[in-house]
Amino acid sequence: MLRDAAPELPQRRLKDDWSYIYWNNTALFSEEYQDMIYSVLVEISTKAFGADMTPYWRDRKKGRFFEKISKFCLLVDPLGNISGWTGYHRRIFGNAHCLYLDSSGVLPESQGGGLMGNIHARMIALECLAYAPRPVYLVARTESPVVYRLLRNGCGPGNIWPAPDTIVDKQISLIATDVAEWLGQSDKFDPGSLRILGAYDNLDALYGDLPSCGDRTIDAFFRKTLRPEDAYIVIAKAGLPRIAQQWAKREIKAVRAAQSQRLPWLASKLEGR
Repeated sequence: MLRDAAPELPQRRLKDDWSYIYWNNTALFSEEYQDMIYSVLVEISTKAFGADMTPYWRDRKKGRFFEKISKFCLLVDPLGNISGWTGYHRRIFGNAHCLYLDSSGVLPESQGGGLMGNIHARMIALECLAYAPRPVYLVARTESPVVYRLLRNGCGPGNIWPAPDTIVDKQISLIATDVAEWLGQSDKFDPGSLRILGAYDNLDALYGDLPSCGDRTIDAFFRKTLRPEDAYIVIAKAGLPRIAQQWAKREIKAVRAAQSQRLPWLASKLEGR
């Protein structure tokens, strides 16, 4: 459907014939094309989160989502069907260069393969490379331990806030305060904890069932401090060396997986067997 409307969409390959299409200029979308994508987003996000996401995307449309986002991506399965979405805003918050990671989701049957993580790793690595040697701060409003763990693993446990038993420093608090104002939720934001009370009060809850990342400490931290409609402004400091290493690991893993399907004996040698 989207390709019929715009056949020259930029596309990048992922593993196992998966791919993603992306835009850097969604402000140029016609109203008709926006409506087409919104209908897709409502359908796949409702399935991904297990809750009706119609009100959420209605509000995003009123807030001119496509006029503001810097990069927008759609995950495409091997049959050409849309299976997920993600994107980010390139902004200055607290006098720091930030990527605000917008909402992301993947259909339940397509989760667990690291596909969205691969897209994020590529996007973030390219941004860090362009801005090096200065740090890039990754920012997300989320109630998901899964998102938190991905950011912590990518940037390191000492480079993420909030964190259990860790004080939020002044720089991080300034970034988060600017983010809360940008989101229009300053009145709900606590700079000491980075928590937004009622962040999703336009919905019954963002998730039908709260996700779990499998790390007991992180899962407990989120469940004990957030209600279903609350969220954290999570901030992670991304350095190019670590981000590049994470990206390289994913790329090598994808290459080995592809080779194991075509040349099992070569894959065995690569793994040192």
